[in-house]
Amino acid sequence: MTCDNQLCFSCMKELTAPGGICPHCGHNNQHRDNGPGMLGSIMLNNQYQVGKVLGRGGFGITYIGYDHNLQTRVAIKEYYPAHLVQRNKDDITVSALSGSDKDYQRGVERALRESRMAAGLRNIPGVVQVYNVFQANHTVYIVMDYVEGKTLSHYVQDHSGRVLLPEAIHLLAPVARALQALHSRNVIHRDVKPDNIMIHRETGEGICVIDLDTTMPGLSINDFGDSIRFGANHSKEDEKDLSKVNFDIELYKIYTRGFLEGAQGGLTDAELEYLPWGAKLMTLECGIRFLTDYLDGDHYFRIHYADQNLDRCRTQFKLVKDMEEQFDAMAAVIRKYAK
Repeated sequence: MTCDNQLCFSCMKELTAPGGICPHCGHNNQHRDNGPGMLGSIMLNNQYQVGKVLGRGGFGITYIGYDHNLQTRVAIKEYYPAHLVQRNKDDITVSALSGSDKDYQRGVERALRESRMAAGLRNIPGVVQVYNVFQANHTVYIVMDYVEGKTLSHYVQDHSGRVLLPEAIHLLAPVARALQALHSRNVIHRDVKPDNIMIHRETGEGICVIDLDTTMPGLSINDFGDSIRFGANHSKEDEKDLSKVNFDIELYKIYTRGFLEGAQGGLTDAELEYLPWGAKLMTLECGIRFLTDYLDGDHYFRIHYADQNLDRCRTQFKLVKDMEEQFDAMAAVIRKYAK
């Protein structure tokens, strides 16, 4: 199957004229390329048409796409760990960098295993639905719902870096419920952060995005902790001014209350006891990972300026310091809402 030039490369909606200006998003469809290292306008699995890049991360690239069988727009994630692979001269297939063959193959196997697990998580409100997982071009692709909206990161930036409390509750309550639904199936997300939460354009509610390298069996305290490190503070992850980085116990109370109400008594006493530890541990772990990547030459986390990983590290360590100072209060919140 060849690509349908009647579809806009940028928004995958119908064009009035092939190769013309899109009446929906204004994109000039004379340009149907994402640039070096990324797929252009091609067909995958004889079904999915690839469009523009929606985002890039340490392990992959996400494209807007079109499912010609279901006749609907989708999001297509390509497993592409930039520190392990390169795009070949055909601009489609990938190959492992010299000396990285074994690491890349292990990564492919893990991506397949975990994305297939994600595909089995059906009908969970607040979690993006995975439709298909397949191998092609020496890598892995995962096809999922396309959510019109923006990431929580961009949403906060558009609101001058701060979101009022009632709005934060509206945004994150569905995320807390979605995570609890995953935990009830003994599955954790492992990468709960603003870039992996989409704010739906119509409902204004948060939706969890499943990633290629995250979903797996695990402990609820990990996801809870990962949520708290960004959900209970008002700063950017790479904020340079540490006076703006503060752990907010009030936001912590709100998230914890929603999380435990969603749990409906499904957590053990030990899990409840260790929830505050999960918040501190996951924040510390992320800080250490940012620092390690900075010292190693910034190969894992994507950066937009020099020392960004160092800035990220400092914010996490500042949050850990705040959590340690308020740890008794954090534990008291758990006891209050666990009753």
